[in-house]
Amino acid sequence: NYLDFYSTDGSIFQIRPKAIFYPRDTEDVQNAVKFLHSEASEGRVLPLIPRGFGTDQGGGPLGKGLIIDFTHHMNQILEIGEDFVRVQPGARYGEVQKLLKAQGRYIPSYPASIELCSIGGAVANNSAGEKTVKYGSTRKYVENLKVVLTNGDLIETSPLDGHGVGVKKRVGNFEAEIYERLDDLLVSNWTAIKEAKPHVSKNSAGYALWDVERYGKFDLAQILTGSQGTLGIVTEIILRTVPVPKKTSLIVGYFRDLHSSGEAVAKILHLKPSALEVVDKNLLTMVNERKPEQLKGLLPEEMPAIVLLIEFDDEQTTIREKKVRATKTIL
Repeated sequence: NYLDFYSTDGSIFQIRPKAIFYPRDTEDVQNAVKFLHSEASEGRVLPLIPRGFGTDQGGGPLGKGLIIDFTHHMNQILEIGEDFVRVQPGARYGEVQKLLKAQGRYIPSYPASIELCSIGGAVANNSAGEKTVKYGSTRKYVENLKVVLTNGDLIETSPLDGHGVGVKKRVGNFEAEIYERLDDLLVSNWTAIKEAKPHVSKNSAGYALWDVERYGKFDLAQILTGSQGTLGIVTEIILRTVPVPKKTSLIVGYFRDLHSSGEAVAKILHLKPSALEVVDKNLLTMVNERKPEQLKGLLPEEMPAIVLLIEFDDEQTTIREKKVRATKTIL
């Protein structure tokens, strides 16, 4: 049953939707939103829930309303440029990455579920993975978005200077109201917003008000990324790409407990690794029982509680080697 399938994702939650919608293009999405917007004005409310491949572990693509599945038709890679890629939200992240790497480029914020998830889901969740420690989360790489608003209007986001924001405000439509109210909110509450920003190496949370206005630019995509479809429905995405590192160095550390591995991570972070990944005993034991050949020769005789994978991708070999030696000393 289709409704049963769409009642679950990668989380422990289960919510049965009313119906499933497979849009073929942005206009289909607009028509659906306009219809449900008019229904809501008459008191007949049916929530809209955008969905990719359902790998979210927090229940993001679940809901009691209408599921919009982008993976059936709106799944195309539209353009690969010199330093960007333009895609529809239902495109599979792994396929996009494969084509980019063939040209020596990639999106470094990819999540662990890269082979299973959609690009739209990664943007909706502001996904981040092992390389986030150096390269940041998906939000950092979003250049432009096509977004259907709650009334069915279609807008395109891009970083704007003061003049550009002023032009948007003078149009007199719903988009103008959004720019006006958001700008006022930022100006009136900037101190509180700035103080509320978490100072952490990885933050996948949405509603990043502190990132909307930065470097002299006003970028609506910064608050849409990570909002899980609650502020608008994304139908097209342009992501910035970066060169694939020519060489990397990988170091593996074994620990008897989580506390000691945490102490090591705190010291290793100062060396600016390109990736940090923790694997615990439970996962190692499961893999060892089911596919022992994958771990052959990789583990010590005594099964460690924690395995820490540390990577450096500095372009200069001497710098990488220096960091590797320092990391071994720390371990």
